[in-house]
Amino acid sequence: MVASSLIALATCVALAAACAPHDNVTEFKVRMLVTNVPGDPLVDVPISLAGKTLARTGKDGYANLTLLGREGMRAGLRVECPPNHRQPVELTSVGLYAYAAAAEPEVRAICEQLQVSQGIVVRSVGAANLPFEIRGQRAGSTDESGIAHVLAVGEPGETIDVLFDTSERADLQPANPSVRVLLGNHDDVALADQRFEQKELPRKAKKLGRTAKKPLTPARQDGPVRIR
Repeated sequence: MVASSLIALATCVALAAACAPHDNVTEFKVRMLVTNVPGDPLVDVPISLAGKTLARTGKDGYANLTLLGREGMRAGLRVECPPNHRQPVELTSVGLYAYAAAAEPEVRAICEQLQVSQGIVVRSVGAANLPFEIRGQRAGSTDESGIAHVLAVGEPGETIDVLFDTSERADLQPANPSVRVLLGNHDDVALADQRFEQKELPRKAKKLGRTAKKPLTPARQDGPVRIR
């Protein structure tokens, strides 16, 4: 009861200059959901009002709040997003109104990630065991089936180029292509797919040496030779 009274007092101070005893003060129940961008619940996130922590979210991402004030007032709730998440720019505003029995208003706050981990499936279709680079560094090589898996970390909205190295494969077209991958606003998986064609390399011509022609020698005849 003491903790509830402190929370109620803090709420009254935040909603108005003060909640005087003669004011028509009522308790209002509010459910607040805190998630990341894909909608996954965030656990143990503090919800505060006027610098006082009212509750923390549970495993389902919900926090049950009891706000004390007059009907029609609005409360500005602050969400303390977990590490590697961006704080909402504005407070989450909720109005205090009388609802039907067992009907509690629900508000939602979203915490965006500052950095995301992007799993990248690299495919070199038509070319096996092909090395590739990411951010100017050797990141791996595709296997016999032309597939590799890498993990990239960066800011949401950042672009990453997967550069295939064909310097040792003159028979492949295109030469040294790159595939651009866009990092989303949450941890996810992307595909860097590049198709190759094999071209026929010109065959080396065989060097054929020329044989010097021998002068023709008339066949020698047996017996006397006629002289004209």
